[in-house]
Amino acid sequence: MQLSVFTIVILCSICIKSVQSIECYGCTDESNTHCNDPFDKENAGNISIFSISADDRCLKIKVNSDVTRFAIHADLCPAGDNGCSTKSNSEGEITMCCCNSDLCNGSSSFFSLISVLLLSIFGYIV
Repeated sequence: MQLSVFTIVILCSICIKSVQSIECYGCTDESNTHCNDPFDKENAGNISIFSISADDRCLKIKVNSDVTRFAIHADLCPAGDNGCSTKSNSEGEITMCCCNSDLCNGSSSFFSLISVLLLSIFGYIV
């Protein structure tokens, strides 16, 4: 019984660590056509993915029709952690969206599913 609980605690620790290190896509539509909107995560295989710190957020900036995806410090997100801000001027429109979940520009629920599964197992054992 102790081994099972120990194993579950280790697996939960791995999940928590995975959730803490958020990953973002990094690309520009100038260098990779798969970066364009609408974003096609099924064909995003050659787009860079990188981890960000707890103080950063994933970011998508769209200037007119040009799209860039990368990360930014959370304090610089004009609409908060999970929001968008759009500004227009005589040269066009700029939309800036920040988010704080794993691959939020392409959405991945893998770690969330693992966490739910492990918590269910843990609840069943205890």
